[in-house]
This record gives sequence, structure tokens and C-alpha cells, in this order.
Amino acid sequence: MSNEVIKSKELLHYLGHILECHKQLLILEKTYKNYSVKVKEIEDKKRNFDKPVKEKGDTILFVIVKTIAYIMGFFMGLSLLNYIIGSIVSIFKSDNWFIFKIFGLSIEPIVNHYIILGVSILLSILIAKTEYTSKENAEKINREAETEYQKKIEKEELRIIEEKEKKQAIWEVLDGFGNQYDKVKNTLKQLYDMNIIYASYQNIVAVATIYQYLESGRCYALEGHEGAYNLYESELRQNIIIQKLDIIIDDLERIQRNQRILYSTLQEANQKISYLTNVNEIIMENSEIAAYNSYVTVQNTTTMKWMEMLRR
Repeated sequence: MSNEVIKSKELLHYLGHILECHKQLLILEKTYKNYSVKVKEIEDKKRNFDKPVKEKGDTILFVIVKTIAYIMGFFMGLSLLNYIIGSIVSIFKSDNWFIFKIFGLSIEPIVNHYIILGVSILLSILIAKTEYTSKENAEKINREAETEYQKKIEKEELRIIEEKEKKQAIWEVLDGFGNQYDKVKNTLKQLYDMNIIYASYQNIVAVATIYQYLESGRCYALEGHEGAYNLYESELRQNIIIQKLDIIIDDLERIQRNQRILYSTLQEANQKISYLTNVNEIIMENSEIAAYNSYVTVQNTTTMKWMEMLRR
């Protein structure tokens, strides 16, 4: 179709439909990537937990042997301490160098050893009693450990079910976005195939900028000395506008003044991407995604009908 026929009546509508398609493609592509990352982050593999080690309980013989070992340990330790203290005392007192002073009283070595033995026995019995685990207590500990272990297993199984459901829901969302992307891309191709706008200007940056020229009245046609193509190329050479989309996306504020339509289009796209990506975690019941897909379907259908009317 010649742009001579469309320029005065439907050119702005035509460019508006193209711009809308580009915006939805940006939203769908980026949101698809975001959800692809989400689905990879889901841990739906079962984690293994170590089974609790069972307590057997201490036998009487084991307790006796352990108590004797404690007595021997304490006796040797206290004897060594006694010897060290006695050696220090002997430096200041020549007689009875094995004197052990308790509360300022001098005690003979034989009495001293009995005291050490008595203290060792007392400490050993107290510690052995504290550490002693009866069979009844061991069974109680084992039951509690097994209960806690089973709770972990049940909780993990429930987590796996929830994660798998979430993963399946995300895959369904991805399928929906993928289908919508293909439909909108096909619609955009049909719009460009109408040959109303030159191939070199068939991108979101050029379309949005040219749309702004026509909407603001700076141009009234695409071609000619005062046409939108010529103005676009002139402003590119003067660095008034930016052509590369990746540079624009990295610093969107740079185009706010001179490429207002493009700026607002990308802003809207970014807001929708953020909104769709950060919706409620319960994706299966999420109405926002369903509402967005319905909106894209309606917009796409409207554009297709508009093209059909224009071809008549």
C-alpha cells in the first residue's frame, strides 16, 4: 500500500499499532527471560538428612570403669598440683617441703594424699552421675530424635510438592508468554509488510521518533525534503537523537527531552516488566498475568482487524 494514500488519514494509527507491538514484544521477551531465571532457581530435588545416631545407654560396668578413670585422672592432676605448690613453699620453708596449705593450715603429706583421693572420688562420682545415660533415657532421646527426623522428612516432602507445582505453573506462564510473543511478532511483520515505512526505519527507535514528529506537527508526511525521514536523519547527524536501543536502555533519561514518545514507551514497558516479574509468588492463582495475556490478545486482535479494514 502506498504511503500517499495513508499519510493524511491513517499514518499515525499505523505507526501507533507498530509501536504498541514493539512495546509488547519488549515486555514479553524480558519477562520471559526473568521467569526462565526463576524456574532455574527452584530447588525441586529432595535433600537428604542424616539419620539420628541411636543412643544405647551406659551399662553399670561402663559407668564403674569410667568413674575409676576419672578418679585416677583427678588424683594424678591434684597430686601434680600439690607437688608444684609444695615445691614453691619449700623455697621459703626448709622443713616439711611437702606441706600442703589449706585455709592457712599445714597438713602432713600422708593426710594430704587422703584429701586428694577423697576430692578425686567426689568429683568423679559427680561427673559420672551427670554423664550417665540410662537405657530408659536413651530410649527417650532416640524417640525424640526420630520424631524430629520424621518431621524434617515430611516438611521436605511438602516443600518438594510445592516447588514442583510452582515450577509447573512457571512453565505454563512461559508457554503463554512464548505463544503471545509469536503472535505479536507475526502481527508486527504483517504491519511492516504493508510497505508503508521503509525497511531501514522498521525498528522501535525510528518508529517512535517519527511518530513524535507527525503527532507534534513537525512533519506531515514520511518522505520529501520536510518529511519525517529527512528530519530523522538530520537529527541523527546532529546527535540530537540516539539511534541505538542498547545505549538508550542503559541511560533512558538521556532521551526524555528529544525522544519523548520513545521514552514513555520504554518507561511503560519497564514498569510492566517489573510488575509482571514481581507478582505474587502463587503464580497458579495470579490474575495479573492472566489479565496481561488477555490485554495482549485484545490489542493484537484489534490491530489485525484494523489492517483488514485498511486493505479494503
